[in-house]
Amino acid sequence: MKIAFVGLKGIPAKYGGIEHHVENLSRRLAEQGHEVTVFCRNDYTLSKERLGRVKLIRLPRFPFRYLETISHSLISFVMAQFDNFDIIHLHNLGIQWLAIMSPLIKPIVICTLHAPSWEETQWGSLGRIYLRLCLKVSAALADGFIAVSTPLALEVKRVTGRQPYIIPNGVGLPDPGGQDICERYGLQAGFYILTVGRIIPDRAIEILLKAVKCLPEKLKVAVVGDSKQHLSYIQQLKEIGKDRAVFAGYVFGQELATLYANAALYVHPSRVEGQSIALLEAMWFGRCVIASNIPANVEILQNCKIGEDYTIGFTFKVDDVNDLSQRLKYLVERQDIVKKVGLNAARAVRNLHNWDKITKETIKVYKEIQKEKKKRIYLNPE
Repeated sequence: MKIAFVGLKGIPAKYGGIEHHVENLSRRLAEQGHEVTVFCRNDYTLSKERLGRVKLIRLPRFPFRYLETISHSLISFVMAQFDNFDIIHLHNLGIQWLAIMSPLIKPIVICTLHAPSWEETQWGSLGRIYLRLCLKVSAALADGFIAVSTPLALEVKRVTGRQPYIIPNGVGLPDPGGQDICERYGLQAGFYILTVGRIIPDRAIEILLKAVKCLPEKLKVAVVGDSKQHLSYIQQLKEIGKDRAVFAGYVFGQELATLYANAALYVHPSRVEGQSIALLEAMWFGRCVIASNIPANVEILQNCKIGEDYTIGFTFKVDDVNDLSQRLKYLVERQDIVKKVGLNAARAVRNLHNWDKITKETIKVYKEIQKEKKKRIYLNPE
């Protein structure tokens, strides 16, 4: 199959769940003999024509925050019409209105929903209305629709009446390096609590920074991530976490793997998620995790569970500093539980969130949708 990916910033991934998702999926599809092209922003993917066997096409975008993704994706979608693709796979809800073209073009148009973006406060009221509209249009008109988690699929079904395919995120990081990497960031292995992700208000990092004040001072908080659009929020976090928090910025590859592997605990306090790759990565590296009890996080900790006594992580009430404080106090004093839960988490996630399995499932879905579209064309030739 000849496959195009549209809607992301680019690969190799520097930050962003969609970028990591597409990089891992596209490389494995190409390794299996499919002809794969990823359309990238020319200021994100620099001077590359290929990543392994994946072809990269670098195109411009309009340099205004709310039009960056739309402008780049529209240009990419138009360009894709001249290259005889079998499948155009759209990976950002804000541009999935392009599915309106699905009945008019030869390639199959597939949309993947990565997060309930319409719930994110950063987009404002009009932005959230626009994203809801994109969801309804894409679910109604795309040839195929995929959600990365059951809560997302249920919401799509509730709002649009369409039942999406469910294909989860996977984990793809290298082996960790030496502990000197931790020291470079001013951290001591085993003596920091880690949180990873784009720093936006919906990640609720302030809840973690307030909750750790009940813990021994030797335990620091490592905040990995950044955001150019939320500098005032980051400054507020630095004020809350002064003398306790280390803001590492974006960290990638082996360095990120090392920070996961040497953390005492991993905390994911988000208010909004689709299916957090960072949470899965922490579990992959055997960390005991504490996550807010939003549906996307609860699904990860329940789906991976094997039997009543097979605990793979803990939850706390979203936005509840006291509840998180109590969880942290308990686990800091019970290293036996921390170790056991971490081992359980690693085993479960490596089994269920494996990119090779996910790639096979994606190919299966591609083929099913191809058959369905051919059937529709045969039955309705006009």
